[in-house]
Amino acid sequence: VSFKTPIDFAQVKAASECPPPKFTDPVLADSVLKDVLELLEVFEGVVRLEVHTKAAKGGTPAFWDEVAQGCADHVRNHLEALGVPPGRVEARGLAGNAGLNANCVLIKLDKSLFADEAPAGKAGKGTPRGAAAGGRKR
Repeated sequence: VSFKTPIDFAQVKAASECPPPKFTDPVLADSVLKDVLELLEVFEGVVRLEVHTKAAKGGTPAFWDEVAQGCADHVRNHLEALGVPPGRVEARGLAGNAGLNANCVLIKLDKSLFADEAPAGKAGKGTPRGAAAGGRKR
């Protein structure tokens, strides 16, 4: 699940210590995370939360990994404060090329929650795009 309204974090500059993560717009982040809470009430099981961060100049890879993980933990903690049971969200921070090399938050649901739409080997055998039933083009 990706978000139409992004959850953004305050910019971080390379330093010797990783600063605590902060949402750039806490009210907006709270609103988006309340929507996530509603989604999690529909689906069972553990979900994976990924916070991806774009590579930045300066600092060591370990520093940026710590920043990304801190942001992921911050989102998970916020979800738990909203009522998500502890242990329900696995939070992972992915900095730079270890992830998508972009600033974004993703929620990944267990694929087993969704049944396959077509049996194996039959995918792509439906009506071709642009063709109506009976073989005529629309």
